[in-house]
Order: sequence, then C-alpha cells, then structure tokens
Amino acid sequence: MKALFKPVALAAQLLALNSCWYSWGSPLIPCDDYPGLCNPTEGSASLKAASDCDDLRALLQRNAVETMRAELYNNLVTYLEPRWCAVPIPLPFASAPETMASSDDSGASQYSTTNTQEAGVDEADFVKNDGNYIYILAGGMLKVLQAWPAPQTHEIGSIAIEGDPRKIYVAEDRAVVYSDVVPADSTGRYACHGGTWWGYCQELHDLKITLVDLTDRTRPRLLRTIDVNGQYQDSRRIGRNVHTVVQLPDTNLRQVAYFPSQVSPCFSDGQAIMDAFYELFLANKKLIEELQLEEWLPMTTELVTDASGQVSARTQQREHCGQFYVPEVPGGTATVSVISFDLTTSDAPNVVAIAGRADVVYASTAALYVAGTYQRADNGPWFSLGSLTTVDASALHKFALASDSPAATYAASGAVEGRLLNQFALGEHAGFLRLATTSGHLPDPDAHNSVFVLEQQGADLGIVGSIDRIAVGEDIRSARFVGDRGFVVTFKKTDPLFTLDLRDPRQPHIAGELKIPGFSTYLHMMDADHLLTIGFDAEDMGDFAWFQGIQLQIFDVGDFDRPKLDHKALIGTRGSSSEATGNHLAFNYFAPLDLLALPLTICEESAGGGSYGLEMTFSGLLVYDVTVENGFSEHGRVDHPLAATDPMDPYASGPVDCGNWWQSPNSQVKRSIIMDNYVFSISGTLVKVNEMSNLGIDVASIPIPPIPQEPMY
Repeated sequence: MKALFKPVALAAQLLALNSCWYSWGSPLIPCDDYPGLCNPTEGSASLKAASDCDDLRALLQRNAVETMRAELYNNLVTYLEPRWCAVPIPLPFASAPETMASSDDSGASQYSTTNTQEAGVDEADFVKNDGNYIYILAGGMLKVLQAWPAPQTHEIGSIAIEGDPRKIYVAEDRAVVYSDVVPADSTGRYACHGGTWWGYCQELHDLKITLVDLTDRTRPRLLRTIDVNGQYQDSRRIGRNVHTVVQLPDTNLRQVAYFPSQVSPCFSDGQAIMDAFYELFLANKKLIEELQLEEWLPMTTELVTDASGQVSARTQQREHCGQFYVPEVPGGTATVSVISFDLTTSDAPNVVAIAGRADVVYASTAALYVAGTYQRADNGPWFSLGSLTTVDASALHKFALASDSPAATYAASGAVEGRLLNQFALGEHAGFLRLATTSGHLPDPDAHNSVFVLEQQGADLGIVGSIDRIAVGEDIRSARFVGDRGFVVTFKKTDPLFTLDLRDPRQPHIAGELKIPGFSTYLHMMDADHLLTIGFDAEDMGDFAWFQGIQLQIFDVGDFDRPKLDHKALIGTRGSSSEATGNHLAFNYFAPLDLLALPLTICEESAGGGSYGLEMTFSGLLVYDVTVENGFSEHGRVDHPLAATDPMDPYASGPVDCGNWWQSPNSQVKRSIIMDNYVFSISGTLVKVNEMSNLGIDVASIPIPPIPQEPMY
C-alpha cells in the first residue's frame, strides 16, 4: 500500500529545493523549476483590438496558452492530491475530449405579435405573423399561411430551407431564416454554457442564414445565404437591421492534451509527475504557437442570388482582423461574432468578433450586450473584482448599434460577481446597464444575489451602484428591469418579490418586499402599476419546498414600497407544465382584448409533496380573461391531441406527460396568435383556428410537418 501514497511525501522533498513556491491550494509546486506553469493572469474584462492580422494571431495564441496552462495546472494538482489514491483510479483519457411584417388593409384590425423584452427590438421565433399572413418553419420549410379571414386559413406558398430551420424574422417583404447545418468536420462536438440555473451543454452545428424575398407570398424566392462556422446563440432585429450572435467553441486545439500518458496519479513519483506535466505544457505551447491564423478565425461565406438566378459568392475572414478583440483576462479559446446586415440590401454583412463567450444576449435599441459566465478554478485567470472573492463572475461586452447603419461596434467591457439567469436579468435605461446575478449554488447557505448598475466609462463598463447579498441562501428565479424600476424574484421556500428603486443609478436600493408561497419564472408588465406573472406554486416542507402546479399572479406595484398580491390562479398539480414558464415567446398577453393565452399541460390527482399528478386532464391552449379589477377568469380551452415525439430527433423535447421537471417545461401547444376575435393555437404538428366566442369548436385545422423543437439540454 505504500506506493499508493507516494505524493504524501512530496512536501518534504520540495522543501529542500530552496525555490519560489506557488501555493494556490494544495500541494505546493516549485514554480521556479517550471517557468510559465504556475502564475495566473488577473485583470479587467476589457478587450484589446488587434492592430493587424499578425497582432491578432499573437493575441489569440497568448489567450489559448493561458487557458491551456490553467487547466493543465489544475490537473497536476489533482494528480498530486493524496485523497485520490485511497483506491487506485484509472488514467484519464490521454487527450481532452473534443469540444464539441408587412400587412395589407384586408388583414385583422388588431393582432398579437412576438412577445419581446424591449419595445422596438424584435426577437426571432419559429413563427411570425403580420395580421394577414402567418409565417412558420415546419418540416424543413418556410411556409406561408393566408390567415385572414381566419376561418379560411390555408397554405399559399412555401420554400425549402437548407439545413434544419429554427428561427425566423419577417419584415419589409423579407424573411431571415436561421438554420442549423452539420459541420463538414462534425465528430459529435459539444459546447457547454453557464447562463441557466445549472448550465447546459449542447451539440454543435454551424449556422446558415437564409434571406427570402416575400414580395409574392405565393412564390417565396431565395435571395442570399450566409454560412458561418459557428453556433447560433441569439439575435435581434431593429428596423431593417439584423444582428446575429454566433459562438465558435474551441475546435482548433484537438491535438492539445491535458494529461500525460506516461505517469499515473497514484503509482508515480511526485517529481516524475511534475516533470511529465511540464513537458506536456511545453509541447502544447509549441503546438498552439504553430497554428495559423485561419485556424482561429470564424469565417462567413455568402452566396447571393439575383433576379435572373445568377449566384455570386464572397468570403470574409482575414480582412476583419482589425475588428477582432481579445480580452485582457483569457477566458477560453471560444470566439463570439456579431454579424450585422440590412435585410433589404445585398451589401456584405458587417462582422465584429471577440475571444470570449456569449451565454446570455440582451439588446436595447442602442446597444447589444453579450455576457459570459465563468467559474474560477484554482490558479486560473480571473477578473479584478476588488475585494470580492467570488467563484462566479460574468464578463459583459457592449456593442453600440447605430440607427442608420447595420454595423455593431465594440464599445466597452466589464465584469461583475455572480452569474446571470437569462436575458431578463439585464436591462438598459438612460445609458446605464442594470443586471441581477446569483453567486453560489443551493444548498450553500452563503449563496446570495446582487444587483449592479454599470456605466460606460471609456472602454470600461464600470460599476457605479450595487445592492449586495440579497436573499442569502436563495437564488434568482426571475427578474425584469423596466425604466427606473427593477423586479427580482428569489426562491428557496417562499417567493420574495423585491421591488428595486433605480431612480438614482448610483444609489440603487430595495424599495419593497413581498413573501408568498411559490415562485415566478417570468414577469410581465401588465400596465405601469401591475405585474402579471407565471410560475409555480410550492409546498413548504420546513427546510425546503416542493414545487407544485402552475401559478398565475397579478401584483400591484403602484405603491412601490409596498407591493401586494391582488389576484392569483392555480392550475393543476405537480407535473403540470407550460412552455410559457421557461420561454417568454410562448407567453401571449394581448392587452387590447384583456386576454392571456397559455400553452398548458394540466395534471391532477397528486398526493402532494414530491408526488406528480397521475392524470392528464388537459393538453392544449387555455385562454383567460385578465383584468386588474377582476383577476383571472377562464375564457375557454382549445384541445390539442398528444403527438408522439420522434426518438431519433436530437432536438425533441421529450414526450408531453405529467412528469416534467419545473426547469424543463413542455406542452403540446408551443405558441398562440390572437387576431381580432380569433385565436390560432400552434402545436408541433397542427395549427388550429378558434373563434373566441366559441372556443373548443375548430373553424379551421391545418396539419403541418413537425415544427422545430428547442434543444433538450
């Protein structure tokens, strides 16, 4: 057994080496004997623009070497840690796994559109409408439905879209379609992100952007395609300008190894282990330094089809070296590109790129922000956050948007403690960016939440105001910033709704707090003084709480210091689910008619606690009459039959049943559209039309091929 614990004697051996020691944790490593292996980078989150292509290559190589060094160092510490040797463990892999609307006068007089976060900033979805036509991605095609008069809804045109179409914009008689395509070198690549409750990993695809001429809806015509070697992350449309955020994970360092093959953690001498890791560090460094610039840069290839059918091509890569920015603190070898273009012209897209991550994307009409969530590793690079010692941090990068140009211009960067839940955890107002973060993970009793106010100061997004340690021992379940006010919901056992006074951005403070059972996952401004929310009820179990059925609430926030609950509706029991609890695009509150349409799977017969409902009593679209005075009153239901999910579809979100976890909402109906006195309910395979005065009686039913499903992470 003595051989199993050889590293235990390492400290005594090392004390005699009489050299500089680096002690981030345990064990100690003689850094002078291994130059370049120990010292982490620390600094701001700011980015440095490359002066030319040679400078860009040097910056990217430095970034990759530091990222590799930090991971290699942590693996070395693991090999030298005695606790691993109580039982022999197999060697890790020799190398790291590969990272993987225009409307005419004959349309409806009023109609619902995509539920967006900010006015004037459109968000892509698989369905759009303009009060006359519905545009939907289904079965690998863009389909156009003549939707008015509603009882006569039918398909009038379609066009095949290469790849797997996912998202769409429609404006100015044009459609912009985003589709996934399998990379030529695909070998089951995956990328992991940290922007959600627990983070997620997804299989990688490349992106194809297809622009379609819809001047004649009966004959959609291909205009141009843009191929990007990278993963679609998010996008926004502001007027004619479309801004697309694309992430290219590390696919160029597949020959870099992170474990030496000639030593084992429990059967090798400590000195031999350190020597082997250092030799590997030098070999990796040499490999990285030999990479050519073309192996780093994201590439866009564009095909343009003119009216006569002639196709011309253009490729962009090296000519954009001066529009590439690299962070002071290395954060991995991924790159993020913002690709901007005017959907009404054939001009080449504007591309600006950074080395970094984009877990969360937010945009106002004036700026687009990408945020990457990072977790500190021992001896890894980190941000200068003053006295904060957090292990979670978010780096934010601001891109200025011009109203008269489709270009996005890099403006500033900053970093804050904690991680962001989603896009609603950010909001811009009067030149200040407000954001809400969570540090730590439950059940850590020191997990807490913070609100920061950032202002651009030159190239820095500096913190000018903050509220720290909100709801210690809880995490954020929803947030929203509207004007000079903010709302944050945290949860462990109850649902504290915090109202935030942000009128003085340098002195933000909590104005009020209301504690009630359950928690909200989406907050919607019903009017200036009322908040409409969806989430889950909860059953208090002492030290924790079980989530239960769907919960709708209306809060009066007119007296900002004293928020109160005015109305509440409970739907089903544990296991009930709605697409709208996890995707705001499925939440359809149509204020002109005081209607709320929600996709729902309703389950009953739960015994409470952790027991799921045994009986599915409804699957379809539920419509409520909603007013501040009277609260929620069920208007009617549109039933949708369940459809089996294709087990071969990697994007299938799983069967609709009564066993869905609250973080993985699912319902057969995915979206709804309201046009005058009609509601359109869209499931995975069917579009139904019902008259509001007689819900449940279909006036039209249009079968469609399977619609895109959100990836299951």
